[in-house]
Amino acid sequence: MKEIINNITLKLGFGDLVKLIGKSSLAADKRNYYKKSLIINDFRSTLSKLECIENWFEEEEDSDLIESIIYEREALKARHRYILKQAKANHVTGDLIYKN
Repeated sequence: MKEIINNITLKLGFGDLVKLIGKSSLAADKRNYYKKSLIINDFRSTLSKLECIENWFEEEEDSDLIESIIYEREALKARHRYILKQAKANHVTGDLIYKN
């Protein structure tokens, strides 16, 4: 959608684009795109943190730190579940999340 809007903007000019689709529609598209971007970035960040925690858990020997890692891992799993719910509610699909 963003590419289409950018191409139309180049051909028609921004003022013509606003007249064509309306200010509210354009603003809603930008908000939707921004919200999806935040969800995708948060998903990737949380997944990366989970991978680091799992690696740390495998290597750690101190029992106090292992307990700390377990709590942190559970917190990250809860955050991951929340992000998945947000992604589903905002129609964020796997192809958007895993795209480089």
